[in-house]
Amino acid sequence: MTQAKRDAAAHTAHARGEPGRRPESIVGRLLRAQEEERRRIAREVHDDIGGRITEMALVIRRVAGRAALSNKSLAEDLEKLLNKVEEAAKSVRRMSHQLHSPVLKIAGVVAGLESLCREFETSTGVSVRFTASGAFADVSGETALCVYRIAQEALTNIAKHSAAAEAGIRLERLAGRVQITINDSGVGFAPDFAQREGLGLVSMEERARLLHGEFHVQSQPGRGVCIQAILPVSPPDPSSPA
Repeated sequence: MTQAKRDAAAHTAHARGEPGRRPESIVGRLLRAQEEERRRIAREVHDDIGGRITEMALVIRRVAGRAALSNKSLAEDLEKLLNKVEEAAKSVRRMSHQLHSPVLKIAGVVAGLESLCREFETSTGVSVRFTASGAFADVSGETALCVYRIAQEALTNIAKHSAAAEAGIRLERLAGRVQITINDSGVGFAPDFAQREGLGLVSMEERARLLHGEFHVQSQPGRGVCIQAILPVSPPDPSSPA
């Protein structure tokens, strides 16, 4: 069955309310649209803004070199300006990678998570211990992206809410599935707080649900948070029964 026929069948089943079909939720559609927008913005940030900042740095470096021969004070000011511009370039690259990770796409889920952890440590000072066990070469792009986004959102929560000094991410290969576990040593929360405030848990759970996976959260005040998702290596055919 072609993709067009699958889409048509899924749409027809949804419209008729046929049993055995799982229509995509509004949140699911929003998440898919969000990923498309992330990719578009990441390209523009990297290619346009990043390129312009690089050009600025080259011009400043050239002018600073000339000024060094006749105006030491001006050369020093230009050097300070150049440092600021280079810091901005690093921020733009980091923002682009957060929106759409090239490492994840090119090198796979393990390398993508390793890169995510290192960038998180650099920007927050929170130590992250990452471990991976098993083979992940056959993990689909959709599953890899889901794993990456859940880890990314969980780390964002840790930075914003946990007051933790360290965290851990463990990636495991199960029979036909991938399991990711993220935990921290922070302040934790009561279950009703998680439901009331969200903490990004809705989007994480919906991402797992879209791939027919499982999503679990455990936490108590003062005992940190443990988030776990179990996902199929490849998402099921969208036209197959749920």
